Amino acid sequence: MNTASTGKLSAALAKAQAELQNPKKNAKVKYGTTNFEYADVTACMDAVRPVLAKHNIAFTQMTDIEDDLMVLKTRLMFEDEWIEGTYPLCRIGGKHQDIGGAITYGRRYSLLSMVGVSGDDDLDAQNAVDLGPSSVGPGMEDQAPAAPKKKAAAWLNKNRWPEIEDRLSRFNDPSDLQFFEEYKAELRKEAPTWPKTFSGEVATLIHDKEQELQAMQQLGEAAE
Repeated sequence: MNTASTGKLSAALAKAQAELQNPKKNAKVKYGTTNFEYADVTACMDAVRPVLAKHNIAFTQMTDIEDDLMVLKTRLMFEDEWIEGTYPLCRIGGKHQDIGGAITYGRRYSLLSMVGVSGDDDLDAQNAVDLGPSSVGPGMEDQAPAAPKKKAAAWLNKNRWPEIEDRLSRFNDPSDLQFFEEYKAELRKEAPTWPKTFSGEVATLIHDKEQELQAMQQLGEAAE
């Protein structure tokens, strides 16, 4: 989303990007045998805010509600022009701690993406897998690595796994199948940014829930 004209903003942003540098990676988490380094949200803000301000570019990051999904809207502004990006965070109704973690994660990725710098190691591209239609089905549980769920979740986001697990646990009736398919489609869109371990474990969760709902549906039809 943006104003009809963004020429002045684009010119100012180009000047800022000539000076912007990737924020210093000041945090580390271990994923398997790999040490994953990244810049936390404070380091990202410290690297980006002064350069944008120097070129009179302001930014805001505000949460909003779209349907039953909380989103983060990051807007870059210059005079009477602006551009805005929307980042999905989590479903409404989660724990405040989980929501806070999702917002922090979203703030980092949204702002850095909009100004064109990177704040972490490029492990997503090395380990990402497509959670497409053929990935979620019988046999997927055999493909999921045996690494503990907590390690995979910690690498991606310590709050993401509980949110997915909680959301799937709410589908408890055959009438939920349509909503389940919609949520599964949402996860497929997000999957390319996940490491293989995390993607495999989410695929197993989805497959198990799908089998459960289908079994309930068959029992209901048999009863009729």
